[in-house]
Amino acid sequence: TKIGLISLQKGDFDRAAMEFNIVLGAHPQDYAVRYYLAATYHELGDIDGAEREFKSIPAGSPRFTEARLQLVQLLRENGSIREAVRTAENLLDSLPESRDAHIALVGLYREQKRLDRAIEVAKELVELEPESDRYLFSLAALYDEAGLKSEAVALLRRVIALNPDNGAALNYLGYTFAELGENLDEAEALVRKALALHPNDGFFIDSLGWIFYQRGDYSAAVTELERAASLAGSDPVISEHLADAYRETGRNEKALRIYRDCEARTDDGKQRSRVQHKIKDLTGQPAGAPL
Repeated sequence: TKIGLISLQKGDFDRAAMEFNIVLGAHPQDYAVRYYLAATYHELGDIDGAEREFKSIPAGSPRFTEARLQLVQLLRENGSIREAVRTAENLLDSLPESRDAHIALVGLYREQKRLDRAIEVAKELVELEPESDRYLFSLAALYDEAGLKSEAVALLRRVIALNPDNGAALNYLGYTFAELGENLDEAEALVRKALALHPNDGFFIDSLGWIFYQRGDYSAAVTELERAASLAGSDPVISEHLADAYRETGRNEKALRIYRDCEARTDDGKQRSRVQHKIKDLTGQPAGAPL
């Protein structure tokens, strides 16, 4: 077992698999070693072998929960989302207080766009730990994604009350107000507090720039959004915000160049459609037409 673990750590996966199989030949119910073998098969790209070994670890074994969670991730990576969901659901049924099982299932439901189910499971997680700002924040984000803005805002306020230094929640609430075009003074105060905690976070700076944009202070918006883009890289949402600000300050060529880049890079169908309309408004041509 020790030789197998050393080999696994060194990246000699074939040797590790051989050593673990030797152990299991003599001790087939050594489920810790079976877990190590499953992880080794995963590293070797033997998905069937990894899946078989993870599944063979029974309930009651100290490695059961971890093995099932790894199996869920393996199935997800392999494109077997439905089986991953069933595995996570079964794990949660058997371990209804498992935080990790809740988290895994929320992520899978979200990936399937089953936001109603994701919200239900996230609520169960909050009930298990009602004072956890982390779990409350995750539920708030799901509400927001589902278009339930008032519910999201109420939960974000609870998160901040629990942890006033939760920079992500401060920024999220400030950005939500900016998107809604309301409470912009409070939004700025929230985002500036988030930036005091994380001064070089490009996404937080983007929020500040978007607040300025919503106020109609487009020059200040350009300043902040340029800085956000330089820090956060080529995030399509930040890029679109910057292009919007360029358009409002008369820099249409820059705006068009960024809009076209956004159109090519975004994976969000709604954003792509929105950007295409902006390109058409500026050029009078359909998206994809040459400048």
